[in-house]
Order: sequence, then structure tokens, then C-alpha cells
Amino acid sequence: MENLLEQLCDLKIQGQDPKISGKKFKDNLKKTGLFLEDSNNWYVQHNNEISDLIKLYKPRLVNDTERKSLIERNIAIDDNDSLVVGSSLELVSDLFSENIDNGIVFIEKLKNYNDLDIISLITEIIIAKHGLKRVLILDLKNDLNTNIQEKFYRDPKVLNISIHNFNNSASPREKNFDFIGEENGKGFNLNITFNQSFSDNEFLAAFFNLILPVAYEFNPEIILVPFGSENSKLRPEIYGHIMHFFSCLANGKIVLLVDGSVKSEYFKKCVKESINSLLGYPCKRLSSLSEPVSKDILKSISVLRPYWCCLQLLNDHDSINLDEYLENFKKDGLKFKNEETNNAKNCLDIESNSMDTSDEISKIDNLAARTSICSDLDMMQHYNLIQSQHPERPDRIKRILEALKEKGIYNRCDELKSRHATENEIELCHSKSYIQEIKSLRDKSEEELKQLSKNPDSVFFHSSTFDCASLATGCLLQIVDQVCTNKCLNGVGVIRPPGHHAYSESCSGFCFFNSIAVAARYAQKTYSNVKKILILDFDIHHGNGTQDIFLEDDSVLFISLHRYDNGCFYPIDSGSNYDEVGKGNGKGYNVNIPWNQQTAGDAEYTAAFLRIIMPIAYQFNPDLVLVSAGFDGATGDPLGRYNITPNGFAQMTKLLCSLADGKVILGLEGGYNLTSISESMASCVSILLGDKCPSLPPINAKPKAYETIRNVIKIQKTYWNFLKFDDNLPRCEFKKSFRSENKSKNKNNSPVENTYTLRSRNKTKNETDLEQKKSEEIKKTKSKNFKIDSPKELPVLAEDLTDFTEISTAFSVVPLPFCPHLLEINKNVDPQFIDVKRPCSSCQSLKENWICLSCFECGCSRFVKEHMSEHYEMTKHPMALSFSDLSVWCYVCDSYVHNDLLSEVKQKFKVLFDRNRKIIALLKQEKILKMAELHKKKDFKKNRTGLIYDPLMLDFNCLWDPIYPEKPDRIKKPFERCQFYGLVDECINIPGRFSTDEEVLKCHTDRVKKLMNDSENMSHDELKHISTLYDSMYFHQNSNKAAKFALGSSIELLDNIMAGKVDNGFAIIRPPGHHAMHDEPNGYCYFNNAAVVAKEAIEKHKLERVLIIDWDVHHGQGTQYQFYDDPRVMYFSLHRYDYGTFWPNLRESDFDYIGEKEGKGYNINIPLNKTGFGNSEYFASFYNLLLPIAYEYKPELIIISCGYDSAIGCFEGRMNVTPAGYAHLINALSCLSNGKLCVLLEGGYCIKSLSEGVALSVRALLGYPCPRVEDFQKPDPVFVTTLMNLISMLRPYWKCLQSLNDSDDSITLEKYLLDWNEKYRKDIKFYPDEIKPGQFELTGFYPLYSDEENAVWDKKIDELIQKTDLFVPEKKSCYQIDDGVEFVTDIFSKIEPSVSQLDSKLSGVLENLAQRNFMNGLVVVKNLNLAENLSKVPELLTRKYDIIKKVMNVVFSDSLSGLSNNSNVLNFIIGSNIQSQDSTSNNIYLNLSSLDDASLITTVLRVIMPITYQFNPDFVLAYTDNLEAIHNNKVTHFGLAQVYRYLCALANGNLVLTFQDFDLDAYKKIIQKAVLALNGDALELPDTLVADESQRALIKQKISELKSNWDCFQFNDKLPQ
Repeated sequence: MENLLEQLCDLKIQGQDPKISGKKFKDNLKKTGLFLEDSNNWYVQHNNEISDLIKLYKPRLVNDTERKSLIERNIAIDDNDSLVVGSSLELVSDLFSENIDNGIVFIEKLKNYNDLDIISLITEIIIAKHGLKRVLILDLKNDLNTNIQEKFYRDPKVLNISIHNFNNSASPREKNFDFIGEENGKGFNLNITFNQSFSDNEFLAAFFNLILPVAYEFNPEIILVPFGSENSKLRPEIYGHIMHFFSCLANGKIVLLVDGSVKSEYFKKCVKESINSLLGYPCKRLSSLSEPVSKDILKSISVLRPYWCCLQLLNDHDSINLDEYLENFKKDGLKFKNEETNNAKNCLDIESNSMDTSDEISKIDNLAARTSICSDLDMMQHYNLIQSQHPERPDRIKRILEALKEKGIYNRCDELKSRHATENEIELCHSKSYIQEIKSLRDKSEEELKQLSKNPDSVFFHSSTFDCASLATGCLLQIVDQVCTNKCLNGVGVIRPPGHHAYSESCSGFCFFNSIAVAARYAQKTYSNVKKILILDFDIHHGNGTQDIFLEDDSVLFISLHRYDNGCFYPIDSGSNYDEVGKGNGKGYNVNIPWNQQTAGDAEYTAAFLRIIMPIAYQFNPDLVLVSAGFDGATGDPLGRYNITPNGFAQMTKLLCSLADGKVILGLEGGYNLTSISESMASCVSILLGDKCPSLPPINAKPKAYETIRNVIKIQKTYWNFLKFDDNLPRCEFKKSFRSENKSKNKNNSPVENTYTLRSRNKTKNETDLEQKKSEEIKKTKSKNFKIDSPKELPVLAEDLTDFTEISTAFSVVPLPFCPHLLEINKNVDPQFIDVKRPCSSCQSLKENWICLSCFECGCSRFVKEHMSEHYEMTKHPMALSFSDLSVWCYVCDSYVHNDLLSEVKQKFKVLFDRNRKIIALLKQEKILKMAELHKKKDFKKNRTGLIYDPLMLDFNCLWDPIYPEKPDRIKKPFERCQFYGLVDECINIPGRFSTDEEVLKCHTDRVKKLMNDSENMSHDELKHISTLYDSMYFHQNSNKAAKFALGSSIELLDNIMAGKVDNGFAIIRPPGHHAMHDEPNGYCYFNNAAVVAKEAIEKHKLERVLIIDWDVHHGQGTQYQFYDDPRVMYFSLHRYDYGTFWPNLRESDFDYIGEKEGKGYNINIPLNKTGFGNSEYFASFYNLLLPIAYEYKPELIIISCGYDSAIGCFEGRMNVTPAGYAHLINALSCLSNGKLCVLLEGGYCIKSLSEGVALSVRALLGYPCPRVEDFQKPDPVFVTTLMNLISMLRPYWKCLQSLNDSDDSITLEKYLLDWNEKYRKDIKFYPDEIKPGQFELTGFYPLYSDEENAVWDKKIDELIQKTDLFVPEKKSCYQIDDGVEFVTDIFSKIEPSVSQLDSKLSGVLENLAQRNFMNGLVVVKNLNLAENLSKVPELLTRKYDIIKKVMNVVFSDSLSGLSNNSNVLNFIIGSNIQSQDSTSNNIYLNLSSLDDASLITTVLRVIMPITYQFNPDFVLAYTDNLEAIHNNKVTHFGLAQVYRYLCALANGNLVLTFQDFDLDAYKKIIQKAVLALNGDALELPDTLVADESQRALIKQKISELKSNWDCFQFNDKLPQ
């Protein structure tokens, strides 16, 4: 392929002669000045090859001006001292005039002053002479001389930093860490002291965690480095690294002041390394580092952080304040003296191990080039066939190459011949089938390619895609070959298409082949000296493809800095968050730094480099560094909208060059503002070439960025001990505060203008100044001519855009800022059109619709049936708005458009956004927003529900496993979800408390109490050890506090319920409790919250019957053991069992463990022997077993061990109960125990389904209607068998289970159990005896889903949440009454104000409910025509209202018959004297002789509710007519109220109760209780709750008749005798 410079010859670039050469390594060294008093200096004698490159300064005395300055300071110096001072000042003057880049001064023959005195003099004079405001002195002499400190102790112009050993008994007190300056200079004197010899580990840790952050914030104008160490144990090479770091500051203006009197071999090597670094030679790799001793560094941070913003937000406050800390330190000055050193084994014999480096330098000097570059304009052939202005366009590489040539940078690089990567090379990271798929694009037509490009994966296709993508990868491999064979030091690939989003088997986000990943694998495979590779990705978008490829690989460290926006920014993947640390061997080798802020820039990225990236990289110690160099975070980029300047990118590149012997390769990824990417790439290549690094302004990262950094450190420090500097520090008052973020923005909230200009190495300062002045004049001219009110003058090219304030962060295309068709928008939007659920007017599709902004016609997208496009062709209405993401498309301009003129229209579409796995989707349907708003209205009466939550329970986690399932988010996220729905404000917030020892001992031994108390003072290793003694446990120093608080809060909730302060309540607590046993913690549980609450209820509140319901997916064996023989507590557990193979693997978790002694029959286990069970099975267990027994038991209190690990998407349980399903279970239980429900959180490890489940459960407790549950299936046969087994075991003890199943005379229960044991338990090992204490696994025992499985479940849960209808009207109930029944008004007036009386008849109530003005209604009429209502009302509802498809009628009457059959109408007719009628599938006659409350409730549980859930009506009507059982008081208001409450759970609460007025007290009482039931209030139970034997027989007969039509009836088979 032809030379790139020849390819670019037609670009007409005005610049330097392209023939200028400067490629060799020596041609690209820094301009360094050197002053020597002694021409026989050892450095010149032994380093001829380097000294030739240095500008030598002749000695000169101080001049008259300088001498005058000395006299003013009463300083007299002789000629010897004058030579040193004068020559040094000459060198500094050349620095500021930019004749040299940096300098070295050897101070040797002083007479009256020591070297530090001279340095103080030089500092004073240069401050005065050059008007400096910020000078940094880095004292590397490691001695205890206080001269410089004393001189500038009160001067904020000088930041004095000294690193030294400090012996409390022998060192000057003022050299200790707490001497930080006085007056204005306070905080500007840094003594970093070590109480023992410090190694490279502590030295580098001090720089990363303290010195460099402070230095960047100080932003010095020059750096002076006194250097004279004689006795350090540091490697000489480390000083090269320190000079490299500091050359990022002060524009590289560093003066190394060498104590020439020190002449040891060790010191000479230290000096050589420092000077080599200043010249621009690469830093030599250090061996891998070990854990630094942190406490000495933390001492210094403690006293300095009040004065430096960069130190304020990465450590929490301890209980002690700073003054107390310092006072204690003074009292106990020797407390660190006897600390054991952590460094003895790491100390090196420097003299014997250090090597002469002259040969290595000679080899580097002879490199063909310092920097190689590879590109090819043939890569421009891949472009978007549909959208010409697509951001990933060919000009991206062309403009970069132009800029490099114009600035004279390209000519200094060694141009490599481009090549295509072979298919075998691409297969290193991609599958053969995928490669062939991309290759097949060559043969597709343009129309086929356009259709393929219409996809949600942000990729477009072209016939040249394969060739361009393979060419991009091949270019990068060419550079790898050059660098790894030492033909050049570093390199850059200006390539496209980008690659870092590409997975091994799919393309994504403009990317096809992952060039960086292939380059890494290629380097490892081809070169034996490349084993460990660091991939650093600073593209604004997470490199999800690269991460996926190396997720389990410990030979590749992948670090990504990217915009995340809490999961809302592309690629919208939770795997981009900080908690994705890798898998298997790759754990810890994946580091994500996700920014959750709208803007970030140089400060944030530099902070992340210093605090995270460089410490980890140094510990990893790579052989090669590859950079996914995306510049879409640059100032002005339309997609990233961050504010990283070219200087910022230069800083990042410079820091990375300290690694891997300088072997750094950059490969272009993103970046879509052509000016920004050109300047930014030029800046990076300039650094690779060895040019000096431009410094950054003195800015600080935003607090939000420090939150991200803290999160990353917290999770990554488990794997990287160089990050362990986040201990709590003393409390202090911050003297320096963060600047408001708003101050850095202009009035239009635009990014701050980037005034960066990259000065070419070959341009003079005057030329550069002239260009900058000219540029400023052009800007002024443009600003004068620009008319802001004229839309015609707005720029329309994406390359000119710098700020879009409202563009969705997930857009992968750039909209036009203006189009002429904006004036055709109709802003008078009729509210009826503001409905994102509107179907396409042509095909009725709801999949993806748009609305015309002229006539408001609704049509489907081009990805469905293109009806909106057809609408444009017919009407020529130009603009349409998407219901999916509120984007606007102009059909005439063929582009998206974003302009402020659209804001008014968009505001009228009340649509929220959610995280979507692809581009942007709806956060919630409009109903959720409305529901959340209405929840906050205070005139809507609800139950008095208590809620307990406290962040104190967040303060413990597993210290050695960051992905341990039992984590703080388990309560934090559910509480936040409740806040989102407005539920927290509706509840009565009950303060939590700690439990007492006496309360703990209710269910636990002294041994457990002592163990928990002792854990508060255990070390990390001790905590880890005791965790191996208990099954599925981890201990933390705060575990005891959290466990005691969870237990105390549970008891507090009970006390509030029993005192009548609340009706019910939910404790959002952790840790869970139901596995905790009498004498040991178990299964994430320390104290058994539910068991202790039950004991308190019995002993303190004198209750006689407590029901504990445990639907956590794991059996609550700890609770079962506590009450196994106690009839005062019935324990019901619904758990996964898998025939004994599922944790906790106990024989006693099976169905035949039903209690013992007096408690026999009171322990109920439903063991689920298969995964995948959902609402169908859980509801069946309630209505066929639990609720009938519970009504017979009549509990006074219900405690729910509420675990959500049976929820959909939870990897622990792998069940499918929906969030709405839990709401229905709670609603059913609220009919019992006078509504006293005490709900205690147990498990749940899918945070999304857990959070939604908790929120909907709280909502149910508050009395809101339950959301509808869909897709009821026939109960699984495995489940049916289990339930039948349990009924067999329990029916001897409970009347409600008797007479409902025939007995099988062929087998007895005993024989059945023996056969079951032989069939299912023979080979099962229950809780293996071979597992002994000390052998329990600490990590990895939980069965996590794969990433693919998680993505599938995440999508399912999102879809489930979005379609869940959480209906809340502004007013709850409406009613209509005939004249003469005014008593109803009196009843409602006593209940709540949120009720409206309607003037119309039944039709008016129905209309108001159907239109969702109310939730439910009540009608009382004098004459009720049942037959007419049952035939006409359903027809009216289904015909008039689209949302109503199915209607259910429940009729209490003895006189109704002859109903017609309609598949969309389900009728239940209940009576005791109904004329003989045969039931049909939809007309079900329930004729029960001697009908009473007990038989009525049994019928509801056994027949009506199971059928109704399967039918799933949209509207429910209940008619109470002339019923004999009411007249003779067998069916009472108590019994009917129970029925009404169950009906309230159906059809999203859309229920109308209609009554015939018989002017009887019984009917008035029924109506009064009906109002309570509609309102969700607590209900009293009838006296009789168990149907007699004859009634049960009739119900059994009816079930047998209905079984053929309804799948829900599977539980009436014969049972063993």
C-alpha cells in the first residue's frame, strides 16, 4: 500500500517540509541543561554518551540584580557560593524562556552555606525574579535538616515535601508528620515520615496516595529536587519513576539539585536513573511490588486533608477527632517505635544487584525510531450507507493524519506498512463462524446492507466492512511486532472501525473485530517475553467486548474508565459497573471505573489514574501496555459530552509510559468531534515521542467522582493490596472546600472552552504565540458575526457540535441541531394523544410506535411495518416523535433532530426512561409515574403500616468476597424502591433499636452471644478463620452490631403492632435470621429474628397462637427447631428441597416432619423438589393447604419470614414467583389475625426482583389492590405430588383437610412413606457428616447465573415490571344509593374523605371505575334485577371499554338460574336453596345446604379463588341478593367481609359490590363490613371457620365436576389411609 504521506498530498496542508527527519530515539530526547563546578565531575566522566546530549552551563557569579536581591535579604555570599547560585539562576532563566526543558545542578564546593541553604536562596530569588506563585520543593535527601522547612514554613508559595525516616527519640521534633506549616503556609509543609526503613512499596504508595494528588492540586510552576541520599534502601531505578511522574507537572520544569559531595556507587546510580528520566529515556521496570505499610502514610494524610480537597473524600471519619488524635500522639510519642517492619524481606542489596545501564541506553539510542505509526486511508471505504453524517465516519482517521502532519509529528514517527490481519490471527479472539459472517458482507447488495444496518446494536454494514476491520487489526499487529522486537519503543495505530465493543461472536457499537484484544493475544502467542499485558481503555463507552474476552484471564489486566450514569449510558450493561471484577482466574483482573456524573474531565481522570490505575498497574507489572484510545470523552464530543482536554489525554499517556519499560501502544477507538480527536491524538503521540508533558490547571475532581473512586477501591482492594489506604481517619474540619460545580460552567451550561494548542516541537515560541493570537482574533470575528436568534446560521455539521443539553445518553447517532421543518410542528397537542400505549392506527401494533408532530397520527416504525413512513409519503408531514425514547426524526432531512423548539412538545409526553439493554427504552409506563405521584397524596386513607429501615445495617459485608450474595444492597435497594413509589412517606416510620442480651438469649446460648461480641474486635484473619467453622457464613467487625439491630428492630415492630400503633409492618433488615440455630450461626444468619419475635409475642404479649410463614427458598431450620414441639407456634415453610440435595440438605426439611409431642401437626414443610415453580404453585399451596389450616388455627399474630430468593431471576432459588405474586400472598394473609402481620425480610439475592417484591409487599400491607398476575399454569405434577403427600400427613390433625379426598384402601400411610423413602431418599446424603468445622467454603459455594443468563433474567424482570399495572386513583371508592338508604352515606363518612357519592345509577359507578376515576364502588338499590344485570352489564363493559375483556360476577342468591354461557364472562352463583342447575365451564352454581360462614369461606378458598386466578378477570362485580342464609344469620357480615376482601385482590381492585336493600339490620351490618373490606381495613373473623363434614363433601363433589374445565383442580386424588 502506498505511503500515507503520498496519500495525503492532496490535502493541501500548510506546514513543515514532510522530508524533515527526526525519527531516531536520540532525536527525540529532552533539552536538558547541566551545571557543574568541577569539570572532572564523575557524571561526565562515566556518561559520555549522555553528556553529549546535554547543554553544559559555564559557571557564572550572581549578577548585579541578583546580588541586590541577596543584599535586601541581608545575605552575603563568597565567590564559591556565588558561582553555584548564579549558574543555577542562569539555568532556571533558560527554563522559563524555554531554551531548555529541565536541568541538573551539581552542588559541590560550597564554603559558607550547605546545599539546602543554597537551595533556599535560589528559591527566594527565582520567586522574586520570575514572579512565581507556586514552587514545589521535593526533598529527596532523606536527612533531618530543617533549613528549607524553617525558611518557608509560613509561605503558601512554596510546597515543601520531605520523605524521611523519623526516630522519635533522636529526630528533631519539627520533622515529624504533624508539622505542616503555620499561618498562611499551613498545609504546605509535608513531612512524610516512616518509623522504620521504607521500601519501594511505601515510597510509591506515598506518591500515589499523597504527594502526587497534592502536587496536582497545588499546580507548581517549577519543581526543585534536592537530592543527596546516601543510605536509602530504595532501588536506584525508582528515582527514574519519580522524575517521570513529576515531569507531568510544571510543564516539565524540573531542576535536580544534586549534592555533589555524595559519591557512593549507589548514589551515582540513583543520579543516573534520575537524569536518564529527565532526558526522556523510559523508566526501567521495577519488580512486582508487595503490600505497603500504610499507617505511616495515613498519619500524614490525617493531618493534611483539611487543607487539600484531593484528600478529603476517600476516607471516612473515625470516632476520634483530629485534635484528640494529635494529643494522644504527643502523649505517646514512642508508640510506633517497636512496630515490626514489613519490609525486611523486601530490602535489596542495592550495591550488588544494581547494574550499569550504559549498554541498555546505547541499545535504546540505536532504535530505528522511538515511535512507530501505522494507518491506511483504505479504511475510509467502510461507511454508513443510510446516514452520511453518522458519527463513525471515514474522515475520523483522515483528519487525525492531517493534524499529525501539520504539526510535524507524523514525520518524526516511523511509518509502518499496513497489512490485513489474517483470519487465523482474528480467530485469536473471534469465532470462525462470526468471521465468516462479517466476511459474507462482501457479497451482499447495497439494499441488503441497508436492511442489515437497521438494527438496535449500533452497527452499520458495508461491503468493505470485513476488509477495513481486518486492516485496522493488521495495522495494530504491525506495531506490536515492532515494539516487541525492540525496533521501536512505542507506537500508535490510527485505525477504524473501532473494536472494543466487539464480542467474540457478535458486533456492537460501531465495532466488528476487537483489534486491541487480538493484539494482546497475538503478542502473548508470538513473543515469549510478553506474558502479562495491561489494556487501558479510556474511551467514554465501556469496552464491554474487551472485558468479555478477558473476563477469566489473569494474564491480561483490563482497566476501563467510562461514563456509566448508573447503567443508563451506552452500552447500558450492569457488567460495566465497578463490581464486575472478573471471573475464575480472572477475578481482580477486571477493573471498571464507572463515572455516574453528567460531566467529567481532566481532574476526574487524573484522580482515577493516581488512586487506582497506577497503583494496580505497578503491582501487576505488565510486559506490554495496550491502550484503547477513544477520544469521545474529549471536549466538544457530541456523544460523550465530557470535558477531557488534549492536555488531559497527554497526562494519561505520560503516566502509562512509566510502565513496561515504556512499551506502550495506542489504538484508536471512538471520538466523533473531528477537531477534538485530531488535537487529542496529536497530544498523545507527542508524548510517545518524548515531548514534554503540558501540565493541567489546578482543578479538583468533583465529589461524585470520588464516590466512584471509593467504590472501586473498596471492591478492588481485595485483589490489589496497593489500594489499602481507605481506612477511617480522624474527624476534622476541612479548611479548603470544593468549588461549586456551577461556577465552572457558563450561563448556557456549556463545557468550558478548551484553549489548548499543541505546540510543535519544531516551531519557535514566537511562531506559536503568533498563531494563538491570530486564532483568538478569528474567534472574536466569528462571535461578532454570529446571530444567536437566526436559526439559519446555526451549524448543521456534527463536527462543529460541542454541546447537546438534552440528547439521550444512549444515542449512538448525532442529531441535527436545527432543521427548517421545525416550524411545521403543531404545538397544540390534544391530551388524548399523549398516550405512549397508543397502537399503530394501521396495524394496531404496540411494538414500536411514532406520532406525527403535525396531525398526531400514530404509526409503527420501519422496524415493524413502516406505517409512519407511509404516513409521511401520503401527507408530507415531515416530523415524528418516538414513543420509545422521545427522539424526533425529520423525513425530509433524513435525520434525527434535536432543538430547543422541540422541548415544549416533548414535555407534554409524560414518559420516563429506564435502563434498556440496547438503545433507550421507557423507564416505566405512564401509569407508574401517575401511581408514584398519587401515592404521595395524603387524603387517601391507608392502613397504618409500620416500616423499619436503618443504614446502620449497611455497614458490614464479606471482606474477602466482593460478590458474596448477602450484601448491603439487599436492603438499600428495596428501601430506595419503596421511596420511588412514595411508600416510605405513607408508612409510619418506626425507629429501629439494638436488641438486649436478654432478648438474644430467648433463642440463643451464651456461646453464640460471646462469639458475636468477640467478633467486633477480631482481625481480618481471625474473622476469616471463624467463618470456616460455620456453614455459609462470614463474619465482620460490624456483624454483631447489625445483627443485634436487626433483631431489636424486629421486636420493636412487634411491640408497635401489639400496642395498636400500627396495623401491620415490614422490617427491611439484614442480616437475615431464620437459619440461625440455638447454638450456632448458620446460612448468612446470626440471630433468629422471627423465632425471637414469636417468643416475645408469647411471653411478653401473652398470645396463645402465633403463625410463622416462611417462604424463603431455603428451609428455615433454625426456626423449626425452636418450636418443633410447641403448639403455640405453627411453623409453615415453603422451600426448595430437590429431594434433600438443596441447601441446607436436611432430612428434617421434608414433608413428613410435622412436629412432635404437643406440637405434632403444627410444623408444615412444603418441600419443592424441582426448580421453576412460580405463582401457580405458590398460590395452590396457600388456597389448598395453608389458608384452610390457618382459618382453623385462628392465629392472633402472623410473622412472615419474607425471603425473596424464590422470586423470578434469583440464582439461589431459581423459582419464578413474581413481585406481584408476593403482594397477593400478603393480601390473603391480611384476612387473618385481625390484620396483624409482622413481615421480616429474610433472603433474596436478585436485587431487582427483591426490590420490586419488597415494594409491592409494602404496598399490599398499606391496603392497595394487588396488581394482576398473568399466565397461571396448571400446577406442576411434581408439586402436586408433594402437596398431596403433605395433606396425607396432616389430615389426621386438621378437620379442614378431611373429607376432601377419598382414601386409597390399597395402601396405608406407613407403607406409602416406606415406599417413598426407598424411592427418593435411599442415595441422598443429608448434611454430610464428613464436613467438619473448619472445612466450610468461604467463597464460590453459591450457584451464580452466567452473564448470558443474568441478561435474560434482567430483561424478563424489566418487562414484567413495565407491564405490571400499579393502579392508584386519586379517590379510592365511589358509591350510589337509592333514596331511603342514606345510612350508607353515614358509613362512608366515618371511614375516609376519599369517597365520592354519584348521582347516577349502577351504570355511573361502572363508568367511573372503567375510566379509572376510582378503584372500587358500592351500589345499594331498592330493586335489584339480577338476571338483567348479569346479562347486560358485562356486555356493556366489554363493548365500551377496550381494557375490559373479561368480567366475573359473584352472586349471593337463592333464586337465580338460566344464565347464558359466555366465554368472556365467569359467573359464580352461591346459595343454599338454588334450583337444580348443572354448572358449565363459565356458569358455576355452588348450592350448599346449610350454607354458613365456614362453608362460604371454604368454598372461596377451594373453588372460587383458584378458578378466578386462572380466569384472570378485568372487572369483578359481586351482587348480594335475597339469601336465606343471611336471613337466618348463618352467613354473617363477618363471613361475607372475608369474601369481599379476597375479591378486592382481583382485577387490580376493580370491584363493584351491589346490594339489594331489605331494610334488615343484617344487611346494614354486611354493607358496613363491605365498606371496611373495600377500604383494606383489618377484619374480624367469624366464630365458626371449619365447614362440617357434609359441606366438605359437597365441595369435594363440586371440584370433581369442575376439574375437567379448570386446570387448577389437581389436588383431589385418593390419599393413603
